[in-house]
Amino acid sequence: MPGPEDSFAEQPAIAWLTKERPGALQWTHVDGATLSPEVSTVERSEYSEVILGATLRDALARLNPDLPPAAIEEAVVQIRTQSSPQVIEDHLNFHDLLLGGAIVTFRDGDEQVTKIARVVDFDEPSNNTFQVVSQFTIIDGKKNRRPDLLLFVNGLPLGQIELKSPGHEHATAESAVNQVRHYTETIPGLYRFVEIIGVSDLLTARVGTISTPAEHFAEWKDLDDPTNQSGRTELQVMLEGVFEPARFLDLIRNFVTLESDGRKTFKVMAKYHQVHAVNAAVNTLLGAMEDDGRGGVVWHTQGSGKSYTMVFLVTKLRRDPRFSNPTIVCVTDRVDLDDQLEGNFLRQWHLLNSVERAEEITGSPTGLHEILSAKQAGGIVFTTIQKFRPPKGEAKMPVLSERRNIIVVADEAHRSQYDGFAQNITLALPNASRIGFTGTPIEKADRSSQLVFGDYISVYRMRDAQADGATVPIYYESRQVPVEVDASELAAVASVLESEEVEGNNTLVTKWAHLEKVVGQEDRLVKVADDLAEHFTTRCEALAGKAMLVCYSRTIAARMTEMLRERLGHKAVDCVISAAATDPPELSKFRRSKKEKEDLAVLFKDPDSELRLVVVRDMWLTGFDAPAMHTLYVDKPMRDHGLLQAIARVNRVFKDKPGGLVVDYIGIGEDLRASLQAYDDADFDDEPIISTKQALSGMQEKLEILADMLHSVGDLTTIDTMSEVDRANFLGGSHNHLVKDETLTKTFLDEQAALAKWYALASTHKDAIAVKNQVAFAAVLAGAIRKYTPPNGQPSQIAEQAVKQFFSTGLAAGDVVDVFGIADKDRPELSVLSDDFLNNLGAHQKHPNLQMRLLEKLLNDEIKGRLRTNRTQAKEFSEAMERLLAMYANRQLTSAQVVEKLVELAKKIRDARHRHEQLGLSAEEASFYDALAGSTEDVKADPQLAAIAQEIVVALRKSDGLRVDWTEHPHSQAAVRRIIKRVLRQRGYKPPTPPAHGGGGSSPMDYFTQVVYDQARTLYRYWPEVDDGTLFGVV
Repeated sequence: MPGPEDSFAEQPAIAWLTKERPGALQWTHVDGATLSPEVSTVERSEYSEVILGATLRDALARLNPDLPPAAIEEAVVQIRTQSSPQVIEDHLNFHDLLLGGAIVTFRDGDEQVTKIARVVDFDEPSNNTFQVVSQFTIIDGKKNRRPDLLLFVNGLPLGQIELKSPGHEHATAESAVNQVRHYTETIPGLYRFVEIIGVSDLLTARVGTISTPAEHFAEWKDLDDPTNQSGRTELQVMLEGVFEPARFLDLIRNFVTLESDGRKTFKVMAKYHQVHAVNAAVNTLLGAMEDDGRGGVVWHTQGSGKSYTMVFLVTKLRRDPRFSNPTIVCVTDRVDLDDQLEGNFLRQWHLLNSVERAEEITGSPTGLHEILSAKQAGGIVFTTIQKFRPPKGEAKMPVLSERRNIIVVADEAHRSQYDGFAQNITLALPNASRIGFTGTPIEKADRSSQLVFGDYISVYRMRDAQADGATVPIYYESRQVPVEVDASELAAVASVLESEEVEGNNTLVTKWAHLEKVVGQEDRLVKVADDLAEHFTTRCEALAGKAMLVCYSRTIAARMTEMLRERLGHKAVDCVISAAATDPPELSKFRRSKKEKEDLAVLFKDPDSELRLVVVRDMWLTGFDAPAMHTLYVDKPMRDHGLLQAIARVNRVFKDKPGGLVVDYIGIGEDLRASLQAYDDADFDDEPIISTKQALSGMQEKLEILADMLHSVGDLTTIDTMSEVDRANFLGGSHNHLVKDETLTKTFLDEQAALAKWYALASTHKDAIAVKNQVAFAAVLAGAIRKYTPPNGQPSQIAEQAVKQFFSTGLAAGDVVDVFGIADKDRPELSVLSDDFLNNLGAHQKHPNLQMRLLEKLLNDEIKGRLRTNRTQAKEFSEAMERLLAMYANRQLTSAQVVEKLVELAKKIRDARHRHEQLGLSAEEASFYDALAGSTEDVKADPQLAAIAQEIVVALRKSDGLRVDWTEHPHSQAAVRRIIKRVLRQRGYKPPTPPAHGGGGSSPMDYFTQVVYDQARTLYRYWPEVDDGTLFGVV
């Protein structure tokens, strides 16, 4: 009998793909075994080949009847030939060939002829050959892999479906994504061709591409009725929606794009709501060309990929012959948004050479009138709505072009800045079609947008995006610092401030200048800064990420930046405001060029950079995408679209981020509610902004469930009052209680994961702080059960942060030791590495798995500490521990045996603390001695090496090379290298043979010079402090 994966997933998938449906094409099933080289050499001559040669040649001949056999073979060679060792670069080149065809040259009599060989017929899908192949064996070197289903179009594997059993607890769609990632490394030749990837365990199905992060693999829904699955599983919906042959080709041609951000290339695929919007827009624009030009409005909530939807629409319009190669005019209402949207288009490989900008309406080569007059088709032109005004001295808007193949695509088409200007679009381009995009809905009172663009043609609300996982939920927390001023007057200021930086608007706000003084009172700003620094620090303990603070004015933003730098560190905070050279010094120091602003944005978007918080007034509040940002602090009155746009900065999907938090310091709660209620009630029948109270409620519910599950072992609610030994025994007993029952284990892990998510969202509230040790205990217990290797991949960042919190707050200090009370021993007086403690740990193994993992963590911490002083020691101990854990993973040692070995290693690590005394050297000198020796085996010092180590220390301390921040200055680094080389040469240093896998240069001397330099860099990185904080003067 076939296994559950085959019976419940693979066979049904084949049946759905090959089923005849009215108006739809279907696939033909082929057993992969019949395509092995032993059976069908015409298709494949060896297992490393991933295309079906005979099928490909037949298709090329059929689609290109005017090409001779030699030209067909040339096309086959181009298709087969790898163009880059980098998978994504190779895939990009094939993608271009697939869409554009292969350029072939051949002789026709005496004439040299060049033509394009079509690879796939995208216009008439029925002219292609569609085959679904199951269990297709691919051997690359010694790696033998067999994808579940490959979808071949004309002999090319353009689709892949990886399946898992619905009944296997650990076999999920996420694990299928991980398997595909593994395939891209072991059989990379396949991924030159694979355009779209589906993964499923029948009940859950997700779709993406070779570069789609796991969290962005997305569910596919029925385009006609996303809410109605009609009793179908997610796998069936995905197969019938994505992989129906005609739709499949349409997605490849128009709904995937390869883009580069300057550092890497990646592939983006449209999600179902984007495909729906684009197809709806194409249909309405076709009608608009023959009617009044109104193509409608696409309302897709912020963070759901609206700018990419515009890219996909423009792509499809340019390829559809019914639009006669249109010229696209993209219009925004702000210069910074124009830059952002244009930048997104410029990152797309297929649009790169088509984009230009109109700097004015007419009168210069870069004028919109001149650009449109110079071409009769094609091109993508960016401009701002404020350009659509009569030239100076003229009362009427001139006609810029009467062409019918112009399509205006307006971003944020509802906003007040379009009022008046929008009417000028119809005067300037009377025969153009127009379509609007918005991230927030059109207000009841604003009907001018509909007069210009038409009615909604696609709606994707905030709650839709959250339900689909396209965005994360947004939570709200009030932490108001009072402002003694009339609230209505403050709101009036907001309307002026929000328009102050709009292009062409020079409104002054002197009328309300005194209010800035009230909001920006020094004592109030100190309170905000203190609270924010504490709140953000606490929040990042539970959930690492970035934040943004929105301030009332540029002056306040600059002042808050300095305050927060004092509290969080200079490199952790920066200010993004528009500043001029004529501004006061406290503002002008934040003046940046366009390139500097772009570099700062890249730095902030990098989740691993030191920049963690930016302070703004207006900039970066619209269209700025930083997925790692999870908190928005608001200290500026905001409302309507501006407020809704701002809060969406924290709703981007990123790894395990459970939600975004809006923290209110000024009192925007009612404005937020009013902003939502200002639109049609039907659009907001489900409130998308979730309060902290709801997060607390969810957290408390999960805590009660976990407490009940552990009740037979102990009382979780008394964790704060337990002794260290009792707490440790409670952990060990709970572990044993849960792992005895698989169902109980799974329930606990699921409930703990939900608790971690709720706690991360509510962690700064006093009620959450009160139970943080209960939450942390549950996280440690869950980590022990998973053995740090949970079923669906690595531990979430939330769980890891909770464990860190457990060891660094109320349960820290001696409590790492106390967890080892499982060894039936009271807490050792001096050290967890004392003989007494270690011997008892090895002798009393009630819970060896837990002891092993906790001892592993303890030794890792010791080794990390050693890495700060003696790199050679740290390297040797780390490798020794890795060998032991590898033997355990390979079942060469039991957990109990590993504990014994780790205890022995722990004693060696402990004794190494005093090894320098045996060598007759200081700890500082010994670190260089070990670097020179290449090991820590010597128990008695070699006199020559000891003398060299001592001379290196003296020479470096005397040198000019060591200075504050010397590791940041190339000339200081070079000086340190010269000193090291000089001492080694003068003292006749004879290096040992370096490790085979290492090497800092081409010789042993070069290698160990680098080793000694790395040791110096480690030991003196904070000069004049050396590791323990001791200050060294110049000797």
